[in-house]
Amino acid sequence: MAIEKQDATAGGRYLNIHQCLYSNGSDNYTNISPDVGSEYRAGTNISGVRDTQVQCGPGSYGHTVQPWSSKVFSVDLWDSSKRYLNIHQCLYSNGKDNYTNISPDVGSEYRAGTNASGVRDTQVQCGPGSYGHTVQPWSSKVISVDMWDFSKRYLNIHQCLYSNGSDNYTNISPDVIPEYRTGTNASGVRDTQVQCGPGSYGHTAQPWSSKVISFDMWG
Repeated sequence: MAIEKQDATAGGRYLNIHQCLYSNGSDNYTNISPDVGSEYRAGTNISGVRDTQVQCGPGSYGHTVQPWSSKVFSVDLWDSSKRYLNIHQCLYSNGKDNYTNISPDVGSEYRAGTNASGVRDTQVQCGPGSYGHTVQPWSSKVISVDMWDFSKRYLNIHQCLYSNGSDNYTNISPDVIPEYRTGTNASGVRDTQVQCGPGSYGHTAQPWSSKVISFDMWG
């Protein structure tokens, strides 16, 4: 089985998720999509090479890239001993600003449990937060994908951005309230249209950064 998958994914062994965080001092905006304007573009890709340096646009409109939470997470698609990709989405809020993190490579206060493992994670792991931001259970969720299930060869990550004009909230989880629910899934079909709830509490979906990223985990 390993040989079959290696043959299928030749040239696309590594899934490299680039998380880019931008801030203007009062608002945090997280992006993992490569399909946005160059100012905020993330280097997320599937490649024959493991990325070790995060790639993020410089930011714009007063938002600048924040190195402390701009990180790359690289997954070996050929490693059957770590067949499950467990993406832990952690949301933090101070009441005015929402900050989303999926990276395990940040300070312990905001660290997410994102990993590749032989075990499917069922409980989200998030640091407690800091600087007035506390973890928000309603949007802190784990997404677990079997990367070795050929019948669900496509990982379709739906990134949905919501804004109320002063605060940006990014969500990729399908396991939240319908107003903010995304279409993120593993499927036998490549998604081409992003699916996002309409938003609520003054936050509306922002098409410019609401995108679907579809990866063929088998080549």
